[in-house]
Amino acid sequence: MMKASMQEAEYQKIKETGWRRPLTEVERSRLRELLAAHPEWQDFWEEEAALNNLIRRLPSAAVSTNFTSRVVQAARRLPAKPSWRSRWEMFPWLPAGWVPRVALGAAMVCSGLLSFHQYEAMRRAQMSKEVVSVSRLAALPSIDWLENFDTINRLNKVKVADDDLLTVLQ
Repeated sequence: MMKASMQEAEYQKIKETGWRRPLTEVERSRLRELLAAHPEWQDFWEEEAALNNLIRRLPSAAVSTNFTSRVVQAARRLPAKPSWRSRWEMFPWLPAGWVPRVALGAAMVCSGLLSFHQYEAMRRAQMSKEVVSVSRLAALPSIDWLENFDTINRLNKVKVADDDLLTVLQ
């Protein structure tokens, strides 16, 4: 599968090269190898080669004599814009002038500071809730009584009858 896709990519590269210029002898030999390995590509290649030959026979498009002068005139007709102005064109809703821009900037800074203050207040409230929940744990009794828990727990699991003794007595 990987080899087929690599061969297909190589075939595509040779095909694109054929669009731009006639193939060299090395490229033609490699193309023959690829077409021998993949006969289903033969019809497509023949169509491509025929189209490439037809396109090469077409005469080159003539450039008009006044092409350069028309391009220069079109460039002169466009108004020159300062580079800083092009950055503000992406905000057509923003009024012209520096006052609205400064006001918008100040509003953004104020909203950022207000958001940070709100975040800090919420973080402090969360921390105080956590301190309250930890302080409730201090009211619990000490865990010293758990010192002998294993012994007390084993007392509850004493066998009433000894199975070995019962088997010997029978």
